[in-house]
Amino acid sequence: MSQIATTPATALTDRDVATSLLADAKACTKQLAAAALEASSPELRRLFERQLTSHLKEQEAIFRYMHEKKWYNPEMGPLAMARSDLDYAERSLR
Repeated sequence: MSQIATTPATALTDRDVATSLLADAKACTKQLAAAALEASSPELRRLFERQLTSHLKEQEAIFRYMHEKKWYNPEMGPLAMARSDLDYAERSLR
């Protein structure tokens, strides 16, 4: 099995992984909510609702972790958050 060589510029940080996990959790939550709304039977709807509740808790845990590390600050607003992400990316490439 071959391994992909990483350099400091391409190595993933904890912040990178957490950001990816949060984005995936958000996408999954949206899909589960849509599935619950479209479910054709009450049993299937309850299944999706339970999964949605579980994913919301996971998403909250990831968010809290990132917020505590000051990696995610929704109070900043979209423009300030984008600037912060850009600054982080530039520092990571050095």
